[in-house]
Amino acid sequence: MISAANHVPLSPLSFLARARRAFPDKVAVVDADESAVSYAELGRDCDALAGALRADGIQPADRVAVLDLNSRWLLAAHFAVPGAGAALVALNTRLAAGEYRDILAHSRAKILLVSGDMLPRLDVRTAAGLPAGRVVLLPGTPAAALPGAVTYDEWLADADRRGMVLPADEDAMIAVNYTSGTTGRPKGVIYTHRGAYLNALSVALEFELTAASCLLWTLPMFHCNGWSMTWGGTAVGATHVCLGSFDPQRALDLAGRYPVSHLCGAPVVLSELARAGALPRPRRRSPRCSRWASR
Repeated sequence: MISAANHVPLSPLSFLARARRAFPDKVAVVDADESAVSYAELGRDCDALAGALRADGIQPADRVAVLDLNSRWLLAAHFAVPGAGAALVALNTRLAAGEYRDILAHSRAKILLVSGDMLPRLDVRTAAGLPAGRVVLLPGTPAAALPGAVTYDEWLADADRRGMVLPADEDAMIAVNYTSGTTGRPKGVIYTHRGAYLNALSVALEFELTAASCLLWTLPMFHCNGWSMTWGGTAVGATHVCLGSFDPQRALDLAGRYPVSHLCGAPVVLSELARAGALPRPRRRSPRCSRWASR
């Protein structure tokens, strides 16, 4: 008989729970501005975000959309949104304004978290122009950037203290991913906690990821949740180095200054990297080099 004593729902949320216990001081994420946060800090970010979502009325199976380039906040949303019981809708950063409105309406997103870099893509003058219950501006974006939206810090002030909570049902939605709309309007595809858990571990095994691995995010995190590397890299306590949007020279620069061991990308990404520089660059550790250690 299955009971709480012998059964735990499979969920990628358990990956972050383990990483923050096993590697609290290790660098979890180097953001696009090269600020670094540890796994302990990432865990606290996710707890606060999950608490803010619940305090704002998010219920199980609600959808929460995020429009951001690769960043610590988009990575955190992959844990915090399902940690609040909701499903993440990570929006493609290359769509037209009308497509964003279609996706927000179709997914029935209750909340949209958006960065200042992506606001021009939405082509709206106020938050009321978007089909979402609330629009939250991610850190670094002033309130004046979109009247009617709330800043992240203001929104976080009402967060509850429960932190992330594992789902009771491993077949619950963890994400709804939308196609690019090349054959019509974008279509949503549902991922479950169980499916994401199994796929993330498969990716980690196939790529031979370990706690010593350092992932350079040349792949958009919105793309099938970064091929599940958002969760798979965290499962082993690897370090995520965020490249906001793909730029081959910037990618090579980051690979030269951080101990990058893995990246993902379509063939065109690899060819652009090869074209940008045929000779490897010497690696220099970041000033926080002691925090790269797995223990």
